[in-house]
Amino acid sequence: MVDSNDRYDLGSLFERAKRFCLVNIRWITRFVMVLLAVLLLLHALYSPSVAWLGKVFHLATPSLAAILALVVIVWVLERVLVLQEEIRRPAIVMSDTRLKAYEHLSELIKFRRPKKVDLLQVSGVTALSFMRFLAGNHPGVQVRLLLMHTSVASQFDSDQKDFHRDRILHTIKEVGLIEAENPGFHVTKKYYKTPPGVSAIIIEPAAISISWYHCFNDPKAPSVTRVRGHLAPAVTAVDNLAQPLFSFASEQFKKVWATAEENYQ
Repeated sequence: MVDSNDRYDLGSLFERAKRFCLVNIRWITRFVMVLLAVLLLLHALYSPSVAWLGKVFHLATPSLAAILALVVIVWVLERVLVLQEEIRRPAIVMSDTRLKAYEHLSELIKFRRPKKVDLLQVSGVTALSFMRFLAGNHPGVQVRLLLMHTSVASQFDSDQKDFHRDRILHTIKEVGLIEAENPGFHVTKKYYKTPPGVSAIIIEPAAISISWYHCFNDPKAPSVTRVRGHLAPAVTAVDNLAQPLFSFASEQFKKVWATAEENYQ
């Protein structure tokens, strides 16, 4: 009798192996192509060598035509798998909210190995589920989190007393709990006093989810300045398509981090 946990472990192992193949399909294909090229070279230099290899690997009547057919089959298979993966998980996606974008980003990097993750947020509440994902799947990754300083946060939505300050404190508390529940996972935090603008999760190597914050005077209460962002659309991208956005967001994060403070009040 197979235990349900064993089935889960086997399913997880299979999914990881499948994902590894899909992520690295180009390198796997290139290896096979090089191997087949070596066989072609051997055939050109000494044709009986192919027949000898065929006997070693118990392949019936190997020939140049068979090797060329294998080249075509491997190339077609690689194209099919790459296209299937691009359809299932496009390299660039526009999401109507940041929460959906962060869910998509989690799927994109689930079976990758991120080295460093930088988060630029106002309160960080929307990014908490993503940080839980990081702690559970990549606990050793280096994480830096930028949140708005509570003294600056109080300047926004001033008619809702301590609204943003409470959200920031909630994030700080939750991050502490995530760290306690996941040994080895650590988040370095700083708090900025510059005006909010870009919202981003920046992952090295190249993956990015980027959006923005909208600051405006409320027409119904002209003395009140609002800041909104969690319902703004977001762009999520990986690999080559992520590079322009990755460079832009990384530069923004670097500038804000340089002037941010270690204490939130």
